[in-house]
Amino acid sequence: MAEPLAEEEFIRNLRTEVFGRHSYFLGRIDSTNAFAKQMAVKGVPEGTLVLAEEQTGGRGRWGRTWESPAGKGLWFSIVLCPSFPPSLLTLLGAVSLAAALENGFGLRPELQWPNDVMI
Repeated sequence: MAEPLAEEEFIRNLRTEVFGRHSYFLGRIDSTNAFAKQMAVKGVPEGTLVLAEEQTGGRGRWGRTWESPAGKGLWFSIVLCPSFPPSLLTLLGAVSLAAALENGFGLRPELQWPNDVMI
């Protein structure tokens, strides 16, 4: 198994101008989304990334919860300020990620609607 990327190395290798330039790397947290919302209220810049090794209180639509164990997935949220309905971001993000994984890596991801990408 590959060694995890150090925060400094991760940021140094980014090829973006907005996304991930301001980041929080957390070990264990209840929810990256809840933390990102708190930070957005405090005025963090758009594109702020909240990444966790493990989530203990991940939740989805209709109050559903799910397991987010360390080493088993990517658990992150990004602060965005769209000029269109935010619900479209969820759908566009999932479809775009699935297409990138398939075209870039030959993987066959499945979508669990509306926004879970599973391999």
